[in-house]
Amino acid sequence: MAVLAAAIVDQQAAGMTPPPTLIVCPPTLVSHWAHEIGKFVEEGLLQPLQYQGTPRERLLLQPLLSQHNVVVASYESVKADVHWLAQHTWLYCVLDEGHIIRNPKSKITQVVVPCCVFRACHWLM
Repeated sequence: MAVLAAAIVDQQAAGMTPPPTLIVCPPTLVSHWAHEIGKFVEEGLLQPLQYQGTPRERLLLQPLLSQHNVVVASYESVKADVHWLAQHTWLYCVLDEGHIIRNPKSKITQVVVPCCVFRACHWLM
């Protein structure tokens, strides 16, 4: 989280508006990431969007991206909504529990790597 916050501060200091960051994690950790950001990062610096729920609920969250600079999504949500997520450039792509994508032939790896890692300026595992 410190790396993400520092990158945003640096870009804002340079007069730039950084693209959002995408954090991909197991579904049980989506709300935990948002909670930890609120707990450890200065208020207002990182504004997480918990991108989870039913397909309809996630569709309703998509227009809110412009109000947030961090999207926290599960691997399953990324797989389901790859077309929307791949339209964006990400400052960072953070893969929590990155071992999930260790098999290059798995469907989740084939979706997450092109959509997130290759569309990000930086990535962390």
